Amino acid sequence: MKNGAIEHCDIILKELKCIIVFTKPEYLLFFLFFFFLIYFQEGQRTVLSILGLILFTQIESTFRIRRDIKNQFNPIHNPILNAQLQHSKLIMEMSDQLTESRVHFMSGLFAQTKLIHDQGKTLSKSLNDSQVNLMSAILAQTKLIHDKSSESQKKINEVSTCLSNHTLNWEKWFIKFNDNHLTLLKQNRLNYFELESYISLVSVLQSNIPLPPMRHSAISPDFACILHTTLQEIKPDLVLELGSGISTLITALTLKNIGKGHLISIEENAIFAERTNAELALRGLTQYVTVVHAELSEQNLGNRETIWYALHRFESLLSHSKIDLLVVDGPDQSQSKTKQIRFGALPALQPFFSDDCIILLDDTNRQDESDILKEWTRLYPVIKFEMIYSEKGTAKIRFNEREAK
Repeated sequence: MKNGAIEHCDIILKELKCIIVFTKPEYLLFFLFFFFLIYFQEGQRTVLSILGLILFTQIESTFRIRRDIKNQFNPIHNPILNAQLQHSKLIMEMSDQLTESRVHFMSGLFAQTKLIHDQGKTLSKSLNDSQVNLMSAILAQTKLIHDKSSESQKKINEVSTCLSNHTLNWEKWFIKFNDNHLTLLKQNRLNYFELESYISLVSVLQSNIPLPPMRHSAISPDFACILHTTLQEIKPDLVLELGSGISTLITALTLKNIGKGHLISIEENAIFAERTNAELALRGLTQYVTVVHAELSEQNLGNRETIWYALHRFESLLSHSKIDLLVVDGPDQSQSKTKQIRFGALPALQPFFSDDCIILLDDTNRQDESDILKEWTRLYPVIKFEMIYSEKGTAKIRFNEREAK
């Protein structure tokens, strides 16, 4: 029995070797368990052997089923699976080829991309260098053009300034020329008028000796004509003249022609007084004129402090006759710092005026004489005056003594 069991165990061991090769490890443990049971008591071995055979039979059946299943899915024994496997293999090969082609394509594409990128970098660098060079050249040309433009603009400004200055100078010169031309025309007309007055004056005075120069500080020919006409008009008995000179000669010659009248000439400058007496003596006119040297002194006339002739020097000469004509051509305003130095004539001499006294005020174109005329009008509302055109301006004033009283 023992030998039979041993033989049976050998068979089991052989099968176990096969199972070890083709089955899972858990079956190996089972059979090792079965193997150890053989060494138990002999009475128990038969039962264990039967159980082991049953287990073995079951395991062998399981193994057979598993093998059949494995064979079923083995391509060698299953044509459909084999075909599917071949098809999958073909697909895999095509996929590998496609993948390889894609890899080659991507490698080529990457290489081309890298080449394009490198060429792009090179081209971009070249373009940047060219752009930098171009911009540098443009900046250099721009700076050169700007410098030349600045120089040209500077020269243009200089030329423009020069032309403006020349134009301004020409404009000033033209304005000055025009003013001078107008002044010259005005002076020529005035000269003609004065020449005409002088010729007329000489023709009526019947003087055998030429008259001294007129104009400037002396009276003008037009005022001399006004004086001569006034003398002929009123035929005065007494004429008082403030400021001697040519007007003294004109008055004396006119009174000689009229055949009546006397002139008192007041002069603040002793040299001028002697010169006037010499001119009168030269022409034989001393009997018609009394020249009085009366210095200037501070006085209160017309409620104002002023400088005028010393009245006591000639006041006694006015006691015998009233003044019919007063000629105001002195004191010399141009030689005095006192404003309106001739103002005192009317306040000082008004008590000596005749009822129809006439006053001739010369140089009214000057501001001082113009202001004097306004002051006289304010102080003596009864006076009436008219402006007579002359080179220096003349006012003919009528003082009505009856209305003043």
